[in-house]
Amino acid sequence: MKQSENITINASPERVWRALTDLEDRVKRNDRLHEMSTLDGEDLALGSRMLIKVDRSRFKVTVTEFDPPTRMVSGAKNPVMTYFHAYDIAEVSEGVTRLTLTGSMGGVMGSLMGAFSKNRMRRDLRDELAPIKEASEASGR
Repeated sequence: MKQSENITINASPERVWRALTDLEDRVKRNDRLHEMSTLDGEDLALGSRMLIKVDRSRFKVTVTEFDPPTRMVSGAKNPVMTYFHAYDIAEVSEGVTRLTLTGSMGGVMGSLMGAFSKNRMRRDLRDELAPIKEASEASGR
C-alpha cells in the first residue's frame, strides 16, 4: 500500500531541506516523535542508519536516497514487511515549495497492515509534514 500527502511551504527548497534533515529539531516540534537520530552520531547522509521512535514503536531505517535539496528516502525491509518514506521537495514559485511525503508498506505483513490502516497512515503523514512546515517557515532558519 502506498499513500502520499503534500504541503505547500512558504520557504525555499533549501530551508525545507534543512528542516527535514534537522533531526533534533524535528523531535522538538513533533509530539508523537520521541527519538530520531543517526546510529553513528554523524550527520544524515546516504547510507545513514537511523533510529526513530514514534509513539510506542521503534524503527531502524536506512537512508537509501539522499539528493539535497530535492529528495530523501529511508526505510527498512525484513522477511515479512518492507516500508519506506520518500520526501520530495519541489519549488512551486520563488519562495514557495511543495513537500510531498509518500509512505509505503509492502510484503505479507505490510500489505495486511496497510489494508486496515489507510486513514491512520494518511493522518500520520500529515502529522509528520506539519512540523516540517512550521520549522521551514520560522524566521532565522
